[in-house]
Amino acid sequence: MSRKLLLVTNDFPPRQGGIQTFLYELVRRLPADQVAVYASNYPGAAAFDAELPFPVRRHPTGLLMPTPAARRRVLRARAEFGASSIWFGAICSVRRCTASNFSIAAR
Repeated sequence: MSRKLLLVTNDFPPRQGGIQTFLYELVRRLPADQVAVYASNYPGAAAFDAELPFPVRRHPTGLLMPTPAARRRVLRARAEFGASSIWFGAICSVRRCTASNFSIAAR
């Protein structure tokens, strides 16, 4: 059984910065059919994403916060992609992300 990864982050190109570059370089080295990204929106994102070999789903705003609505969108992206693992980028503290807001356990 292959494992698929969904990376959830505010920090992904075309937004510039060290974390953005690190996460992009990390996921681009994974098999394109085994990784997807859920990231905050940013000017130029549609053109950037269109050139990538893996799917990128954008949050409707430029800041992804751990809210019930964001949780629903992340879980929907996870289901659509068939991800068996979710990695959270710098969107919230570990304590907050592991709280009920972003729990990925079935309810």
